[in-house]
Amino acid sequence: ASTRRGCKNRFKGVLKLKKMKSENNLSRMKIKHVFSIDIINTLVEVVWFPLWKP
Repeated sequence: ASTRRGCKNRFKGVLKLKKMKSENNLSRMKIKHVFSIDIINTLVEVVWFPLWKP
């Protein structure tokens, strides 16, 4: 019985690890997304606003 409980706990730990990994990937993707938006915004400010202002 004790070994079975140990397996269950190990399984839970593995699930937790997987969840943490996927969350890390999500936050990394978010950072990439924000970064690309920042680049687009800078390009817009650098290129568009001088043309837009008379």
